[in-house]
Amino acid sequence: MLSKLITALHHADLDMTAEEIADALWLASHMDAQEILPASNSQPSNVNEDAASDQTDPSLSPARPVQKTTADVHLHAQNSHASTTSYATSRPFRSPAAPALPNALALARALRPLMQRIPSKTAVVFNEHATAQRIAETGAHVWLPIFEPAPIRWFDVELVIDIGASMSLWQETIAELRALLEHIGAFRNVRTWRLATDNADRIEIYAGMAQKQTVARNSREIIHPGGNSLILVATDCISPAWHSGKVQDLLNIWGQKNLVTLIQMLPRRLWSQTALENADLVQIYSSQPEASNKGLKIKKTFSWSDEGTPTKQLLPLPTLTLETGVLSPWAQIVTGIKKTWITGTLFEHALTDMIQKEEIPSSLAENEILSPKKRVQVFRASASSQARKLAGLLAAVPIPISLPVIRQVQSTMLPEANQVTVAEVFLGGLLEEIYHDETNQNPDQVQYDFIAGVRDELINTVPTPDAHRVLREISQFVHDRYGQPRDFLAFIAIPHREADSDASSTQGSHPFAHLELRALRRFGGAFDEFVDEMERYLKLMSEQRNEHPENADSHQTILESPKEYSTNLAHPVSPTPSFMDETWCDFSWGPWLPLNSPDIPTDPGIYRVKATLGNELFFIGSTGRSLKGRIGDLYRNVMRDAKQMPFNDPHTAAPALWAWREETGVDFACSAITLPTQENLQILVHYFLWQYRLEKGSSTVANHGRFPAHYVKSKDRKTGMRGYRLPEDQVNPAGGPSFPPLPLLPPR
Repeated sequence: MLSKLITALHHADLDMTAEEIADALWLASHMDAQEILPASNSQPSNVNEDAASDQTDPSLSPARPVQKTTADVHLHAQNSHASTTSYATSRPFRSPAAPALPNALALARALRPLMQRIPSKTAVVFNEHATAQRIAETGAHVWLPIFEPAPIRWFDVELVIDIGASMSLWQETIAELRALLEHIGAFRNVRTWRLATDNADRIEIYAGMAQKQTVARNSREIIHPGGNSLILVATDCISPAWHSGKVQDLLNIWGQKNLVTLIQMLPRRLWSQTALENADLVQIYSSQPEASNKGLKIKKTFSWSDEGTPTKQLLPLPTLTLETGVLSPWAQIVTGIKKTWITGTLFEHALTDMIQKEEIPSSLAENEILSPKKRVQVFRASASSQARKLAGLLAAVPIPISLPVIRQVQSTMLPEANQVTVAEVFLGGLLEEIYHDETNQNPDQVQYDFIAGVRDELINTVPTPDAHRVLREISQFVHDRYGQPRDFLAFIAIPHREADSDASSTQGSHPFAHLELRALRRFGGAFDEFVDEMERYLKLMSEQRNEHPENADSHQTILESPKEYSTNLAHPVSPTPSFMDETWCDFSWGPWLPLNSPDIPTDPGIYRVKATLGNELFFIGSTGRSLKGRIGDLYRNVMRDAKQMPFNDPHTAAPALWAWREETGVDFACSAITLPTQENLQILVHYFLWQYRLEKGSSTVANHGRFPAHYVKSKDRKTGMRGYRLPEDQVNPAGGPSFPPLPLLPPR
């Protein structure tokens, strides 16, 4: 009989020592007869029900649901009537925003050649050294000062912003580009202009960044007759005036006297869908610093248009994207530091058959009939790898989609990506506006969602650990950067558990972040009152659940994930589990605390570990020394390195908890009991593990050698062998379902 038991434990990959097996058998033989469970082939849920019915100890009361300790951060509702979600309390919140120009520092480095100084034609400076030298050489007979031209900044910048309807997406990016140009210290002046391009027959130019329409200015005001001016045109080349040729004519006039450069907001792979399809891609070269486009030399490399049509050739335009590898060669050509080639466009106005605005909607109409699968295929065929990852992350997590949130996901999950990646996702034919408001001029407040069926096609392209990390990383980003100048309007709230007639808010969406209440209290000010209000509400809800446990939320397991695995770790829970109670098994357990809490006792004792927002136990352990020290070892090993699984020592549970944290994004809390001596310490641990199996229907996921199904466990430190994630088609048997509780044998 004993050999069969050991064989069964071995096949189940339960790594129990001989001492642990002996303790379990000893404990089983000393249990009271009335607690013996008959052997059966029933499911774990039936075992739980039998165990619950056999319980006569009144101290084992129904478990209290875990009290919510976080507030949800939602986007400010674009349409206050579009959602029926109600909240117990809510408050406006300025959420920190990720930069719209994430590679600003690298761009500044690329523009360093433009920081050169040139001699002024009007200003002079006193040369003290040369004056003193001449006085000395003449024996103090000539006391005349020596002046020389003052070094001044080389260029002025005229930043011309296309304000066509499609450019609203780039308002924040261009604002940050303008700030970069102003603060880099390379230019004498940086002036901003707005170019209205929505009218195919006429274009107008306005001074400044203000959204309100002022008096139109003469387009020739931008021209500097003496040169030394860079005209940067930020555009996507989509508006009707681009397709009619009006913009190109204006740029050709400017390029006669100054150097005009296009800052194309879209990635190069999308240029063929813009007015650049009417231009030839060329390589531009200059052997000396150029003051205008007239002196640029070109080499044609590619033509989108048909050959043979009579054309009128315009000046070549350097065409850049906001990427370091593109800006640096351009700056070197402008200053003459290095002779190199850069990409440009050469517009050739066809005298007939100009593309008109009316032709544009036809291509859009064709795009509308694409199936979700075809949309995703078209997107993935042309998008960069970073854009494919970003779209997958947005699809895998039910968070609201808006420009600020996408930038947060990009900043936290794909820091190597840039604003071009965001453009690929937005213009990839995957998204649509949830609600269109003509009066809303702020693109950051527009909310989007995937076109029906697209999310389902994308969701399986992202590893589950990455999907679970998104919400956690954004929450940490909001917590760490709260109070910075770059932010956007959101609101924090806690939803009603049930419909409430006096709800104070009707705004609603999935939250894009969670904030701990204690973190909100640290923000100070009005948040103190808000946290007090939330805590009063949570206390009231907890009391109501205790009075009416039948109305409590159904128990969910933190191990459930969006993807299905070959092994299912979720088991039915006893209707009245008590393993979360502070009086579990008639012992006085301490409150649930973070693993690094200073309030953990320093005495010997037993501790249990759970997911912070879950209601199941991950591990039960003990120590004959200090609970604080032992749990501290666990915390440090789990949290030390997010990229490497910890070794199996000094804490054997650390690899499993680390793997679960990477797999699902959970954080952990602990509760402990202190014992005056080490006597019966291990017996109590095994008793608690057995009692948990009776109530839960399965073992804790980090005891008895159990491990996440898609990971291999680390070995001891001396071996140097760390665990790792298995390929998708492999499974660790230790992650399979646990056996039901062993039946007890009657004492002999």
